[in-house]
Amino acid sequence: MTVKKKTGNTSEEVYVGGGTIVSYDGVEVQSKIPSSFYSLDIESLLKQKTDLSIKDVTKLMVLVYHSHTTESYALLDVGCYTKSLTPRTTDEAQNMVRVGDELCSYLENLGISVIHDITIHDTDYNSSYASSRESIEEYLEKYPSIEITIDVHRDDITYSDNTKVKPTAEVNGKKAARMMIIAGAEYGSIENFPDWEYNLRFDLAVQQKANELYPGLMRPILFSQRKYNMDETKNSFLLEIGTDANTLDEACYLARLFAVALAELIQTEYVTQ
Repeated sequence: MTVKKKTGNTSEEVYVGGGTIVSYDGVEVQSKIPSSFYSLDIESLLKQKTDLSIKDVTKLMVLVYHSHTTESYALLDVGCYTKSLTPRTTDEAQNMVRVGDELCSYLENLGISVIHDITIHDTDYNSSYASSRESIEEYLEKYPSIEITIDVHRDDITYSDNTKVKPTAEVNGKKAARMMIIAGAEYGSIENFPDWEYNLRFDLAVQQKANELYPGLMRPILFSQRKYNMDETKNSFLLEIGTDANTLDEACYLARLFAVALAELIQTEYVTQ
């Protein structure tokens, strides 16, 4: 039997990264936007709500897509990894499509209509966001009732000693990958993103609901000078589900938990009679 040589360890330590942590009532934001440009007031933004008012929840549509479709996960939780860890695969049973399927299936079961774009957008990695943008715009034209778009990814946190961080939380006795929302702002090199604060309001509401239902599941929101495709609607965000060191099972479990939180938020906060 061939024993594969260990490449590095995995660690479940808490990882935040740079920036300033801003907190309110359990909601945390890792801000990389200077306060001289924008003073982040989480309490005020939560009170302002977002640009989402739904009379008939069956007519709301959520678009789930993957700019980096081929990102994938570990299969075993053994505290280390070898060269066999595949960071990318076109196998839909093991890449972001599988995680997106879990998210979409649970949202549908909870009464939220979803479109899942499973197009591989990262065949050319450098043009992945341009490729996914084309798909988003096609869907928005075909289905004007889409108001929420979610770009589902996974992160990669690897230290210089080859240790990989796998953010995890225990929910009901089972390990789940932790998740991070990325929020952008029109700052510095980012242009043509005038409605970015609407997205931020929605992100904070999502974070608050997920924290309420599953404490410890969320990493701080990363707020920085980015746009990706979040300018397409006022309720769009990029979601990082774990890292490549998390297992596929942990990522899928997280997707199911997140679906519960998102569906409850939509149905309790944004449906009007």
